[in-house]
Amino acid sequence: MFVGLPCQTASVLGVFGDRENLTTVSLICNSVPSQKRWEEYLEKKEKEYGSTCVYVNMRCGMIQMHMTFFNGRTFIDENNEWVQSFVGRNENIRPSCLKCEAKYPFIDGDLIVGDSWGIDKKAYGFSDNKVGVVLVLSDRGNRKILELEDMTLKELGEDYAKTAQRSNTCLIRHR
Repeated sequence: MFVGLPCQTASVLGVFGDRENLTTVSLICNSVPSQKRWEEYLEKKEKEYGSTCVYVNMRCGMIQMHMTFFNGRTFIDENNEWVQSFVGRNENIRPSCLKCEAKYPFIDGDLIVGDSWGIDKKAYGFSDNKVGVVLVLSDRGNRKILELEDMTLKELGEDYAKTAQRSNTCLIRHR
């Protein structure tokens, strides 16, 4: 099984043309940020906090960041400038990502997984906001999903898939 960004999945599929024994899972991707700009931001925070950063979590909210430094100090920002520049304003997105040809509906593979941003979960019978979206692209992908244990799956149909596409802008190409 290969799990990666849509462009990585496309590359793997290009190299391994015979996919009989390969299941591919693409992650819903906003883009890959500029490494140079990330290093500049990290250096700025390390100077500000007087220590090396040992932990970063940008998955604790839509635009929240949590950083822990070697000296024990922490930085938690509800409206983080780096995350906003990456997710909200598309300032730190690599130019190649703005022209991504590997995103849905052009993606080839078995499954697409990611966060279910913007979906009204209560309308579908979910009780909290920890809902993921899985788009099945092949029979092999469908078989793999049915093999999963310890997971609540709910098939929501084509209307939900269309809603997921509209509400999760990272699923489709940037405009």
